[in-house]
Amino acid sequence: TAVVSYVINNGPRPVAPATRERVLAAIKELGYRPDRVAQAMASRRTELIGLIVPDARQPFFGEMAHAVEQAAAERGKMVLVGNSDYIAEREVHYLRAFLGMRVSGLILVSHALNDNAAAEIDAWDARVVLLHERPEAIDDVAVVTDDVGGAQLATRHLLEHGYEYVACLGGIAETPTVGDPVSDHVEGWRRAMQE
Repeated sequence: TAVVSYVINNGPRPVAPATRERVLAAIKELGYRPDRVAQAMASRRTELIGLIVPDARQPFFGEMAHAVEQAAAERGKMVLVGNSDYIAEREVHYLRAFLGMRVSGLILVSHALNDNAAAEIDAWDARVVLLHERPEAIDDVAVVTDDVGGAQLATRHLLEHGYEYVACLGGIAETPTVGDPVSDHVEGWRRAMQE
């Protein structure tokens, strides 16, 4: 009945203390557990947050996943993690899967957000936060860094403190592109060295 729902969900209407106690006793006696799937279907949302990262084995992404999970837990939510392994098709697979599960929100750390991923995000009208990259086609909230400017400032700082030879060490981008962190770090270093 509605009264049982009010007790389980702590509202939206108040329940008399004696009635609440009887309902809680019956729940305990029967071993009732809420059906999260049914609740999600009724509300058309879940207490799940999707997180898609390139590789959670990398310390940066592992720490990020841990921080997201901690923040979600404080708010009574759970996190689903997908590793794209820098494969665009896998990224789209996780996008479809998580959005199909009606996650409350999605955090996407994309290596190279392609048009398919952008179309999926747009089609679901989901709450998405993009990290690292924000294509012009997507209007969602994004948190990005200025990799060129950061590398340029770091290199300039070393030069201003008397270092004459400053090297830029990083991974090798398979296909260097504008917006690729490795290429951007090298570009920032190059600019500072040419100043």
